[in-house]
Amino acid sequence: MNIVFTYLKAHLAKDTTAAVDVADYHPSFKNLAFARRILDIKLTTAEYNFHRKYKKRELNKIKVIKYRMLIKKIDTISQRKTYFDKDLRNGNFEILNKLNHFRIKTNNDFSNSNISNVDLSDIFLDGSKFINSDLSGTKIHINDANFSNAKLDNAEIEFNLGCIDKNFMDKKLIDNSDEKTLFHTLRSIDDKYSDIKIKLVNQLIKDVGYPNNIYVNSNHINSFLNYIFSKEYYLEDKEIRNSVKSLLDKLTLTENDEKYIKPKYVSLYLDMISKFFNDQEKNDFMLEDNGDFIKLMAISLYHDDINIREKSRDLYDKYLKLEKVKPFSEGIKVGNDERVDWDSEGAGNNIILINKDKTMVTSYKELNKMLFADPTKADIQWNSFSLYIKEDEQTINRINLYNLFNKDFKIFKDNYNVFKDSCHVLILHEKFNKLALNFGDYAERFYSAFIGNHILAEDRLIDRDKKEQTKMYGVLNELIDIPENNILMTSLKNEHYQQIYDIFELNGLSNEEKSKYLLCLAIIFVKYSSNDVFGLGNGSPRSLKFYAYALINKANELDKRLMGDDYNDVISDLLVSGNETTETTGLYFRMRAYGEIHCAPIFNEMMPPQWK
Repeated sequence: MNIVFTYLKAHLAKDTTAAVDVADYHPSFKNLAFARRILDIKLTTAEYNFHRKYKKRELNKIKVIKYRMLIKKIDTISQRKTYFDKDLRNGNFEILNKLNHFRIKTNNDFSNSNISNVDLSDIFLDGSKFINSDLSGTKIHINDANFSNAKLDNAEIEFNLGCIDKNFMDKKLIDNSDEKTLFHTLRSIDDKYSDIKIKLVNQLIKDVGYPNNIYVNSNHINSFLNYIFSKEYYLEDKEIRNSVKSLLDKLTLTENDEKYIKPKYVSLYLDMISKFFNDQEKNDFMLEDNGDFIKLMAISLYHDDINIREKSRDLYDKYLKLEKVKPFSEGIKVGNDERVDWDSEGAGNNIILINKDKTMVTSYKELNKMLFADPTKADIQWNSFSLYIKEDEQTINRINLYNLFNKDFKIFKDNYNVFKDSCHVLILHEKFNKLALNFGDYAERFYSAFIGNHILAEDRLIDRDKKEQTKMYGVLNELIDIPENNILMTSLKNEHYQQIYDIFELNGLSNEEKSKYLLCLAIIFVKYSSNDVFGLGNGSPRSLKFYAYALINKANELDKRLMGDDYNDVISDLLVSGNETTETTGLYFRMRAYGEIHCAPIFNEMMPPQWK
């Protein structure tokens, strides 16, 4: 081999094979770094072209294979460098600092070497091996490493997560035997250095943010929990224990679906509490974190796995013996061994929930329905419980259930609010259906649009021969007055206003509140006149705009301050010249924004959910 020619070919032509040959001939850090750099660039380009450019796909495939083989060769050459089986306590790591600038993964082999009391924290060493090496007192920041049988007394090891590209972080957090992950690095450290491993796990929890990071998915969580539960010393650390508990608490949450927590995690959660929580921590969990405790009991007391059932029942028996719980446990059936008799879910074994001075007592079945059933389908009795303040029983029909489930017993918050919203929607639909009945043959179409159904073109109220509009005006004549000589005097008939008054239960409200209801109803009919509903193209049915105007006029009559100067702008947009011109979508968005600001919370009560 003519080394001069090969050197020139490598540096001038950027030939990858020549660059590797030069590194093989003289494996200096400079030659190795140069070969790696051009290989990384050319491999990245070839992979990109292979996936994006189909014309030369086969050629790029050959290039990818070639560059990967050359990278393996350069890795082998690198192993011959002077880091293996050497005393490196006074070594010169200047070239590694240069490689660090380019974040080049060198896969150095420091096996059998003495690198004690050396500060390597500023050097990028990912992919390195430290098998049987002495790293006593050494500082190192690394993600991918093999510390098998390494001496790590007083070593300071940290992960260097900041240098991992976000696109690759996902793989690093999923424990996979085919990929080098952070968990492989942790496993390579001997268990006698559990203090180092605990510190690394705490750093992982802090930097990744497992319990609170919305981008952390179930695969990440499974990998993390599987690893943590593989070594008991992790759970002896309070910070790790609390983070694991937070994760498990989140896994018991559901969105009106199946209980999402794997049986092995239920069992491990119960073991963690029993084995690693001291008495004070157990009491705090059962009382201060009562919601999480009760969710765990709801899932486990009648679990299919007998071991989970027994563990949870042992824990619940201890709960019943707490001084704060005892006064409310008298009605619970117990056997001769003074343990709760869990003979069936139908047994009178009530579940006791505690929040400060408030105590709720309900059956196990009702608890599960309130927590996990679909509130829009299940028959949930939201008043099937007893409530005590201190030890005084409260009258259920005098309790503000919204505050109780949103502020005091928050574990029911999501399901209760879904239930309330679904009830509100049903009531709103019923009210609007009653209003729609006043529109004769259009009642079904109006109600269908209100509940979110798409209106077909043939059902729109825009037509060339005006028959549809004539028919619609005939219906409106029963509901509003439209003076021929002054359309600005269009108004609701008194009888129809009374119908609206009764349907929407305006009795007892101030004129200001009544005005807001009417304006919100007008916003709905402005939406109806747009091409999203009954309009078509650039046309809006003028009949619906007249009805919306009549509602606005009445709202303004009741409270002129509600719309102020905006009143004139709105009526101008509604009643412009021409029968079916000026599409109202833009006006609807303006009025909706106005309603959100000036008519809340009535606006939220009146608007169909799909329009918000």
